[in-house]
Amino acid sequence: MNDLDQQLRDAGARLRATTPTAEATGEALEGLSVIQIDGHPRRRRRMVTLAAVAVAAAAAAVVGVVVLNRPSDDPVVAAGTTDGPDVETTTPSTTPTTPAATTQATTPTTVPSTPPVAETWSSAPLPTFGLVTCCGANATGPASPEFTPTGQSLADGFYWADVSSWSPDDPTRLGISVRRRVPCADGVRECSPNADGTYGPDEVGLSDDERTLEVPLDSSTAIELFGVEPVQASSGTDGVNRRSDGTALAELLSALATSYDELIATPIAGGTSPETVVNDLRTNPRGGFSSAPVDVGELFFTHADAPAVLLQSVASRDDDNVLQPLPRSGTSVVDLAVLEVRDGALILYFYAGFIS
Repeated sequence: MNDLDQQLRDAGARLRATTPTAEATGEALEGLSVIQIDGHPRRRRRMVTLAAVAVAAAAAAVVGVVVLNRPSDDPVVAAGTTDGPDVETTTPSTTPTTPAATTQATTPTTVPSTPPVAETWSSAPLPTFGLVTCCGANATGPASPEFTPTGQSLADGFYWADVSSWSPDDPTRLGISVRRRVPCADGVRECSPNADGTYGPDEVGLSDDERTLEVPLDSSTAIELFGVEPVQASSGTDGVNRRSDGTALAELLSALATSYDELIATPIAGGTSPETVVNDLRTNPRGGFSSAPVDVGELFFTHADAPAVLLQSVASRDDDNVLQPLPRSGTSVVDLAVLEVRDGALILYFYAGFIS
């Protein structure tokens, strides 16, 4: 491992300390203020410049590796899962606690084109596992159980997860990709060793095997979202974790997609620069968008009482270096990080805050 990797891991380790002081955070980031990282080894390519140390330190103190408190043991409505040849489909339960009978992925399903009114987002305790990683650190948390045989529901436990498909035309249906979290010591992907070649006892990477699920965004699916509370201060954001259900998430994603397509994607596609679009929405907040501190991101998106979503950038460049709107009508910034199966019920943990 090169000196840069070790610097990042050392900085990340210090940033992950519980409630770090400003002095500790500043010390952890000292020396990284001019480092530029291209092709971060996590599951996205990122270009990060840690130049604004004060704001980066404040964000890292909230994020780092976001290792928080145990999820509450409040009951969660179960959603059964089934597995077709390539896809598992979850079906809402017929009672509050009993998973419903399974259906094959090829079975036609009728869903409303517009999600119903969502339940209120309520404050939720923060999970103990590493939700997102920072500064070259490995992911942390419990390893996943082995995948169950095809056609059976996933075993209770924690899994890495990512959104594979969602559309504003079909907002109550979510496709996700699931991989097992495997100890780094087992020699898996997305793990960087310490200088002596060892790993921490709770550091995990990703398995090569994958399970694909289709999850209904309705009252049968529990959702937790770690986002932000916009503040006009040098620290930029305050992290907040709230809980609701799939109906509330579908409403949030639909509102974000509508505003993003109208106010951001359409002007960019017509030749307007992203900078011009952002400056306009900063000066004239509308459609749920408002100004974010420039050191942290570009815009906030707020809807009802859901945590605010931070857009660190409103566009991305493709392989040909051409600016393109963000995937899935901008909703890719609401990032699925972890799937928990608890007593047979699914809980999806999303993150929509400071990542870089």
